[in-house]
Amino acid sequence: MARTTKGGPTGSAAARPLVTNTAAFLRLLEHANVKGTIDECVVDFYEDGFAHIAAVDMSNSLFLDCGEDVGCCEDRRIGVSNLGLLCKHLGNGNDPTFELTKDTLVVRNKGCGSIRTTLHEPEQIPTAVKSGGDDAVKKLLKPCTTTVVLTEEVAEKVNYYLGLVPTTGVRLTVEKGRAVLSSISDAVACTVELGKAEGEDLTVEFYSEYLQKLMGGGLLSWEDEAEQPELRVGKSAAVVVYANADNVWAIMPITA
Repeated sequence: MARTTKGGPTGSAAARPLVTNTAAFLRLLEHANVKGTIDECVVDFYEDGFAHIAAVDMSNSLFLDCGEDVGCCEDRRIGVSNLGLLCKHLGNGNDPTFELTKDTLVVRNKGCGSIRTTLHEPEQIPTAVKSGGDDAVKKLLKPCTTTVVLTEEVAEKVNYYLGLVPTTGVRLTVEKGRAVLSSISDAVACTVELGKAEGEDLTVEFYSEYLQKLMGGGLLSWEDEAEQPELRVGKSAAVVVYANADNVWAIMPITA
């Protein structure tokens, strides 16, 4: 998943293309932003074309490890802020391009002008997580003993009901091979059948805000029938939303 870069911001002052696959780079930024949850991050670029982001939100409740083949051609590590603004700008126009100088990232979007944002030293980004590569994800998944496949229909229902019922937390219950998600609320409660589950029976509570953003934020894809999004959970473990081997989000459980 992750590689090793050669260092922080380097290079000449002349602007040059950052990536060749702009759609993949936008997707990576959206995966890191999680609908406004994280607004700054460190992006690692590798000469084999891959780009990677590992980050945690300011409350330490959501961790992500995401990557895409964006078509970059050099090793570089940069700190980027204003992710929400960049994603919004890129979503309104056609044929976007990214240009990089020593200190700035310029996003040009045909028909919508351009945005220039100052780069930061990676050490200045508080959300950045030192990447442990594949080992970090394996460590995250190791305590997960139960898997629930997320169909697109189920994701839509979860997003709908969590937006309908005021609640800050949800309870995932797995019993006899079936998974049920219910809101933690004294006033109004909702229950969503998630379907078949494989693994041990368990109950875990976690924050609903992050799950709703992941289910309804356009971050998950069902195009690859061989690798559908999953929930992977374990007792006293993070609730992992597993999109594929390169895109993983972990929601910390609510502890008593």
